[in-house]
Amino acid sequence: MFVMPAHAKVNLCLAVRGHRPDGFHDIDSVALRIDWHDLVGLRLEPSAATRVRLRVTGEDGMAPPGDTNLAARAAQATVRSTWQVVQAQLPPQACSR
Repeated sequence: MFVMPAHAKVNLCLAVRGHRPDGFHDIDSVALRIDWHDLVGLRLEPSAATRVRLRVTGEDGMAPPGDTNLAARAAQATVRSTWQVVQAQLPPQACSR
Protein backbone atom coordinates (compact mmCIF):
# COMPACT_ATOMS: atom_id res chain seq x y z
CA MET A 1 0.00 0.00 0.00
CA PHE A 2 1.19 3.49 -0.86
CA VAL A 3 0.50 5.95 2.01
CA MET A 4 1.18 9.67 2.05
CA PRO A 5 0.08 12.69 4.09
CA ALA A 6 -2.68 14.95 2.76
CA HIS A 7 -1.83 18.26 4.40
CA ALA A 8 -4.47 20.66 5.61
CA LYS A 9 -4.59 24.29 4.52
CA VAL A 10 -5.98 27.52 5.88
CA ASN A 11 -7.61 29.88 3.38
CA LEU A 12 -6.37 33.37 4.12
CA CYS A 13 -8.54 34.79 1.36
CA LEU A 14 -11.22 33.08 -0.73
CA ALA A 15 -13.42 34.60 -3.44
CA VAL A 16 -15.94 32.61 -5.46
CA ARG A 17 -15.78 34.02 -9.00
CA GLY A 18 -18.38 32.07 -10.91
CA HIS A 19 -20.40 28.91 -11.33
CA ARG A 20 -19.17 26.45 -13.98
CA PRO A 21 -21.34 24.17 -16.13
CA ASP A 22 -19.84 21.10 -14.38
CA GLY A 23 -21.34 22.20 -11.05
CA PHE A 24 -18.09 23.47 -9.54
CA HIS A 25 -17.03 27.09 -9.01
CA ASP A 26 -14.07 29.16 -10.18
CA ILE A 27 -12.26 30.64 -7.19
CA ASP A 28 -9.38 32.91 -6.28
CA SER A 29 -7.65 31.78 -3.11
CA VAL A 30 -4.61 32.49 -0.98
CA ALA A 31 -3.91 29.45 1.17
CA LEU A 32 -1.32 28.47 3.74
CA ARG A 33 -0.37 24.80 4.19
CA ILE A 34 -0.15 23.70 7.80
CA ASP A 35 1.45 20.67 9.49
CA TRP A 36 -1.84 18.91 10.29
CA HIS A 37 -2.61 16.09 7.91
CA ASP A 38 -4.59 12.96 7.21
CA LEU A 39 -2.94 9.84 5.87
CA VAL A 40 -4.23 8.75 2.48
CA GLY A 41 -3.46 5.27 1.22
CA LEU A 42 -3.78 3.67 -2.18
CA ARG A 43 -3.75 -0.03 -2.93
CA LEU A 44 -4.09 -1.45 -6.44
CA GLU A 45 -5.36 -4.98 -6.85
CA PRO A 46 -6.11 -7.05 -9.94
CA SER A 47 -9.81 -7.15 -10.72
CA ALA A 48 -12.07 -8.25 -13.55
CA ALA A 49 -14.03 -5.00 -13.18
CA THR A 50 -12.86 -1.41 -12.93
CA ARG A 51 -13.97 -0.26 -9.49
CA VAL A 52 -13.05 2.08 -6.70
CA ARG A 53 -13.80 1.27 -3.08
CA LEU A 54 -13.48 3.80 -0.29
CA ARG A 55 -12.68 2.86 3.29
CA VAL A 56 -12.64 5.65 5.86
CA THR A 57 -11.06 5.04 9.25
CA GLY A 58 -10.62 7.34 12.19
CA GLU A 59 -12.19 8.46 15.40
CA ASP A 60 -14.75 10.99 14.19
CA GLY A 61 -16.19 9.17 11.16
CA MET A 62 -17.21 12.50 9.61
CA ALA A 63 -16.08 11.76 6.03
CA PRO A 64 -18.97 11.28 3.61
CA PRO A 65 -19.40 7.66 2.50
CA GLY A 66 -19.17 6.15 -0.98
CA ASP A 67 -19.71 8.21 -4.13
CA THR A 68 -20.51 11.40 -2.21
CA ASN A 69 -16.89 11.54 -1.01
CA LEU A 70 -14.71 13.81 -3.19
CA ALA A 71 -11.69 11.51 -2.74
CA ALA A 72 -13.69 8.56 -4.07
CA ARG A 73 -15.00 10.64 -6.98
CA ALA A 74 -11.46 11.79 -7.84
CA ALA A 75 -10.21 8.20 -7.74
CA GLN A 76 -13.06 7.06 -10.01
CA ALA A 77 -12.30 9.86 -12.49
CA THR A 78 -8.61 8.94 -12.46
CA VAL A 79 -9.40 5.28 -13.12
CA ARG A 80 -11.73 6.21 -16.00
CA SER A 81 -9.25 8.60 -17.63
CA THR A 82 -6.32 6.20 -17.14
CA TRP A 83 -8.28 3.33 -18.69
CA GLN A 84 -9.17 5.55 -21.67
CA VAL A 85 -5.48 6.37 -22.20
CA VAL A 86 -4.54 2.68 -21.98
CA GLN A 87 -7.28 1.80 -24.47
CA ALA A 88 -6.11 4.54 -26.84
CA GLN A 89 -2.54 3.22 -26.80
CA LEU A 90 -3.44 -0.44 -27.39
CA PRO A 91 -4.57 -1.91 -30.69
CA PRO A 92 -8.38 -2.35 -30.79
CA GLN A 93 -8.20 -6.17 -30.62
CA ALA A 94 -6.24 -5.97 -27.34
CA CYS A 95 -9.13 -4.14 -25.61
CA SER A 96 -11.91 -6.54 -26.61
CA ARG A 97 -12.99 -9.29 -24.23
